[in-house]
Amino acid sequence: MLVVTIRAVVVLAAAVATWVLVQSRTERLDDRLTLVVAGAAVLAVALSALDRRLQRRRRRWPAIIEELSGAAGKVAREHDDGSVGVVLGLLGMAAGGCAAAFTAAGGLEWVGAGVGVVCGLGAYWVHAASRRGRRKADALRDEIVRVRGGGTPTRGVVTGTSGEGRWRYGAPVITVWATIETPAGTRAVVGTILPEPAQVPAVGGTVLVWYLGDGSGEVHVDVDPESIREPGAAEKYESSSPS
Repeated sequence: MLVVTIRAVVVLAAAVATWVLVQSRTERLDDRLTLVVAGAAVLAVALSALDRRLQRRRRRWPAIIEELSGAAGKVAREHDDGSVGVVLGLLGMAAGGCAAAFTAAGGLEWVGAGVGVVCGLGAYWVHAASRRGRRKADALRDEIVRVRGGGTPTRGVVTGTSGEGRWRYGAPVITVWATIETPAGTRAVVGTILPEPAQVPAVGGTVLVWYLGDGSGEVHVDVDPESIREPGAAEKYESSSPS
């Protein structure tokens, strides 16, 4: 109930900010109303942040997701409800309305409108990006639950690795190529792992692989703690860390 109330307040604040933007084109607004709109925007930011915190606390992951450790576990438990884009959109409209209200007397109301449009477009971009990220996270969790939770585990022999220059939660994103033995025969697989820099497997090392059925379909790849390591991996990847 509290989450619904918070979201209702955010929507109401956005509606007020939009009304201010429209009204500012035809008449100069009282400064007190401008302050009210600005205050509503700030309140909406705080409430939206509280909303996101409550969503994270209320979320319950399957046991297999909760038990994952390291960077892979953190990525699997990521959750973004998209409120970042909503907040930025609200701020964009509020900024446009306030700026237009202050400049309307000089005939510069389009300055405020322009600010609102630019901020609104930025909000759309951020929101779209967060939706893409959420879809990827959902797909990863689905893969883990279905394949890792219900598949057959085996060890794959690493035939190649590639660092992508990207990092997640302090771990390098590594693409791994490996071969596994399944009831369907020897198969080449590829996957992405998030090892500690010192845990990057060497060619000839191993990764943990789960497969469904006879092994001819979907697989899930993860770090093998017992694999031989790439020589100098810790120095190599830690030196390229963005931190």
